[in-house]
Amino acid sequence: MDPGRFPLAPRCVFHLLTGWNCPACGVQRAAHAFLHGRWAEAVGYNLFLVVSVPYLVLLVAEQWFVRGRWQQRLHRVLYDRRLIMAYFWMIVAWWVVRNVLGI
Repeated sequence: MDPGRFPLAPRCVFHLLTGWNCPACGVQRAAHAFLHGRWAEAVGYNLFLVVSVPYLVLLVAEQWFVRGRWQQRLHRVLYDRRLIMAYFWMIVAWWVVRNVLGI
């Protein structure tokens, strides 16, 4: 079901209370559009989710599909403190930018 058209889909509490978008606002609609091959529409709903997909795919692959030395190497990269902090600050920057620019 399309969360944009389904009235019972969860709404963002932060947005309801403040009127501002949180970093995850639009993720449900973006994921729905992305999974249905409507990539431009997904970017319009939440650009950061679309940018995050490769990292999320690597996290899943490292846990479920990759084994041996490749898993150890991938684990070291994906869970490196610097990468996690960079990702955190990208989320914060996205939060600010999307509200300042109205994205």
